[in-house]
Amino acid sequence: MAALHAAVLLTGLLASIWHESFQAGGWTEIREPDTYWCREMAEFAYRSKKRHISGSLIFFITQARYKVVTGKEYQLGFIVFINGALKEKCITKMLIPPIGTSPRKPTVTKFWCR
Repeated sequence: MAALHAAVLLTGLLASIWHESFQAGGWTEIREPDTYWCREMAEFAYRSKKRHISGSLIFFITQARYKVVTGKEYQLGFIVFINGALKEKCITKMLIPPIGTSPRKPTVTKFWCR
């Protein structure tokens, strides 16, 4: 009987984890978003949309999640610091195509700053 209860509890736990991973329209949250890879994606999106910016840029990623479509679609929330001062907060959505397909560069589909 105890083994049955343990199996039911384990199944319930796995089902809740599975449901949480895919509950927001297929998006999967990145638990530690402020990584080198996410900062590079944020910098690419920022520099491609705001070409006139110069100075020492620092990006702090506050939220990151991805969805597997044709390639991977990323949604990033980040803060931009220029020369150590807070410049703006931004949200971007970008599509990274699969390897070996055309176009090979990431595409910024949405970009918004305030």
